[in-house]
Amino acid sequence: CGKPALEDRIVGGEKAKKGRWPWQVSLRDEENGHFCGGSLFAKKWVISAAHCMFNIAGVERTPSTITAVLGAYMLSKPAEQEITVKRIIIHEEFNITSLNADISILDLGGEVSYTKYTMPVCLPSSDMKFRTGMNCWLTGWGRLVFNGSYSDTLQEIEVPLIDAKLCNLSYHVEIPSDASTANISEDMICAGYMEGEKDTCKGDGGGPLVCLKNGHWYLTGIISFGVGCGLPYRPGVSVLVTAYVDWIYEKIF
Repeated sequence: CGKPALEDRIVGGEKAKKGRWPWQVSLRDEENGHFCGGSLFAKKWVISAAHCMFNIAGVERTPSTITAVLGAYMLSKPAEQEITVKRIIIHEEFNITSLNADISILDLGGEVSYTKYTMPVCLPSSDMKFRTGMNCWLTGWGRLVFNGSYSDTLQEIEVPLIDAKLCNLSYHVEIPSDASTANISEDMICAGYMEGEKDTCKGDGGGPLVCLKNGHWYLTGIISFGVGCGLPYRPGVSVLVTAYVDWIYEKIF
């Protein structure tokens, strides 16, 4: 896991090279196409954010309306594999207001074929540490600017990890466009820049925050929320995967 065959909205990001992030999944619905990201972590399992499993009206999505698109690079081009989701497992403690436990796993029913464009990311062990300041990567097809359209090509952005306590303090710094009261709890991790500019945006949610450790890419976070896109003192917030890895294994075995 976590080893691309091809080594080689994201605001301020770069176009990724095809095949560089082979676990990246595009989740699509019949009506609106791409709505969230996800990560392949086993032959029949994709992990995403729980908030992605509710539509804009707050109604829970039914599995048969979601297609997991694997090996995709450009949204407008046919992808390697498209699989209809069979079952959605949302964390029991998920809270749509606080976005605590913003994690879901999708059962694809059948097994996917691993290819150079479709491979799993590694899940960290629950005691694995990712140090503050470590440079990691966010990927997705989210909006390139706040009210723009989704990117057609997968975007990538390198961002440093920010400790949850510092991130929580930064979310309580008032800025003209936002007097946020978001609470960044211990089951979250932030990544980005205090000065803003480079960040995730709408459509990136559920996608991966990955860090390279011992030659393998580990899923460190699942993109959860931010305020605006690329605003100062509002770095992107992800679910800390190490806090939920035991729950993940409990559900899939």
